[in-house]
Amino acid sequence: MGEKQVAYLLILPSIILLAAFTAFPLFYSLYLSFFNVNPSTTRSGYPFIGLNNYIQAVSDPVFWQSLFNTFYMVFFLVTIELLIGLVLALTFTEEFKFKNRITPILIIPTMVVPIAIGFTFKLFFTLNYGIISYIGNWLTGASIPWLINGTYATWAIIMTDVWEWSPFMFMMLLAGMTSLPQAVAEAAQLDGSSTVQTFINITLPLLRPVILVALLIRSIDALKLFDVPLMLTGGGPGTSTMTLTYYIYNEQFIYYNQGYGAATSFLMLVIVMVFTTLFIRTGAWFPGKAGGV
Repeated sequence: MGEKQVAYLLILPSIILLAAFTAFPLFYSLYLSFFNVNPSTTRSGYPFIGLNNYIQAVSDPVFWQSLFNTFYMVFFLVTIELLIGLVLALTFTEEFKFKNRITPILIIPTMVVPIAIGFTFKLFFTLNYGIISYIGNWLTGASIPWLINGTYATWAIIMTDVWEWSPFMFMMLLAGMTSLPQAVAEAAQLDGSSTVQTFINITLPLLRPVILVALLIRSIDALKLFDVPLMLTGGGPGTSTMTLTYYIYNEQFIYYNQGYGAATSFLMLVIVMVFTTLFIRTGAWFPGKAGGV
């Protein structure tokens, strides 16, 4: 037996496991998306309905509402996380006292279970005794209905996600900034460039590939936002904070519409793929000419 055959034999168990736990569920759910699968049809068989599940999804106003909610939240939370991460990265590239002690503390939120974060922040935003509600009341002189009003509830989710995932942006950007060649920035400063000019004209263009990768990874992950809305608002009030993942969850596990849930899952897969492709192809919008994704 040759070396190539031995190599194939060694990776065969991994291929089998990958097919069993990834490929099979994927294709089986695609198969179910063309059938009417719910508790009333399990005994009599699954009636084939073709594209009806997909047509029903794109005809459902709640589907479009959840899609809008998802992209609205993703746009703002990713933008805020990028800005916070960039400021922190710029700060921590400089030496200061207790730097090595503060850095591990800043990344703690990314290691906390999202369900626990959602539950904790629900207590923080509670109208009568939540600490965030108390601070808002103290600053504005009025009680802010964080989890009752749709707009406030949306921003409560955004604020919670920003607290959890800004450290991810910080770590990505800090790693990128520490790997940049310092000679270019030093030469620019010797030529009379100010700190702001050096950042805009030198640091930002060189950091562009790292920023684009961080944005892409964080955006794809944020499109699957589920845990925080589940614990914080339950998709409410009404459907004002229902995300696309939460919508699919309701159809699959609350209403037991397995075929319809599978169809909406594949619609979400297509949406994420289109978003990713457009993001990569339009990455040139970001300032700077250095590098790319």
